[in-house]
Amino acid sequence: MNDPIIRDNFAATRAILLDQKPQTIPLLNVMKFGKVDRTYLYNDTVLLRCGDTAYLSSDCEEDLCVLLQSVENPEEITNVFCAQEDWVENATLCFQCDGFETYYQFVAEAPLPEYPCAYEIRPIGKEQLETVCSRYSHYSEAGYGKNYLEKRLEAGASFGAFDGETMIGFIFTHEDWSMGGLDILPEYRGKGIAKALESKLVSFLLEEKKFPYCHCHVGIENKASLQLQFSLGLTFCDENAAWLWRTDDWLDPKQLEEEQEAYIPKDETDWAEESFEDEDDTCGHHHRH
Repeated sequence: MNDPIIRDNFAATRAILLDQKPQTIPLLNVMKFGKVDRTYLYNDTVLLRCGDTAYLSSDCEEDLCVLLQSVENPEEITNVFCAQEDWVENATLCFQCDGFETYYQFVAEAPLPEYPCAYEIRPIGKEQLETVCSRYSHYSEAGYGKNYLEKRLEAGASFGAFDGETMIGFIFTHEDWSMGGLDILPEYRGKGIAKALESKLVSFLLEEKKFPYCHCHVGIENKASLQLQFSLGLTFCDENAAWLWRTDDWLDPKQLEEEQEAYIPKDETDWAEESFEDEDDTCGHHHRH
C-alpha cells in the first residue's frame, strides 16, 4: 500500500499553514527562521520535525492519527508543540510525553506604536547574560540553563530597560521565535516598562528582522501577561496551544504495570489499595515555556 504521507514538500506544507493562520503562525515562523529537518503533511495535518522538537497542527483527529503513525523514531522527540490543545492526548501517546502545559496564543502582523516610558530601552546581548541568568524565572528548569539563554541573547532579538546602567527589565525570543522571558524588577513594575519592551520587540521583529508575523504564548494563570497582550492590541487566537515534554523519568504504562506486578506479592495485594494522601509530596513539576 502506498504511503499517504507527503514528506519534505515545504511549499505544500507552508500553503496549508497559511490557510490556517493565525493559529499556525508559530509553525510558519519555525519554517521560515528555524532549522526544520523534515515536514510531514496529510490532508490539512502538519508536523514539523526540528531536532528533538516537533511542531504539530491539525483540524481532524483521524488525519492526525494517520500522520503520527508515520513518524520515524518518535522516541527521539522530547518536546512537542501543539497549535491546538485538543491533540495533547494524541501527542502524549505518540511521543511518550509525561508533562504538558496549555497556553493562550497571541499574534501580531503589524508593527506596534512606540510606548514611551521613563527608562531607556536598548538591545542587549552576552554582556547581560549573568544578569538574565540570575533573574529569569525558569532558569532552573531543564533546557533553560546558561547555554540556552546565551544562544537567545546571541540571536539578536533581545531588549533591556535601563535605569542608568542598571538593567531593570528585559525581554527576548525563544528558540521557536516566540516572544518571552519578560522580566521587570518588582520595584519598577506598573510603570509601563513591560509595554515598552514588548512593543519594541514586536516592531523590531516585523520591521528589522522582516518577520511576517510574531507571536507569544501566555500561561493560563498569567493574568498580568494576558492583560498586557490585550492592551497592546495583539490578536487573540481562538484555540489554546500546548507544549508537551518528556523527561528521563518517563515510564510507559505497560512497563509500569509490569514493574508493579514484579514487586507486589500475588497473595498480599491489599496494601496497594491503601491511601497515601497524608504522605509528604516532594515531587516537583516541570513547566515548558
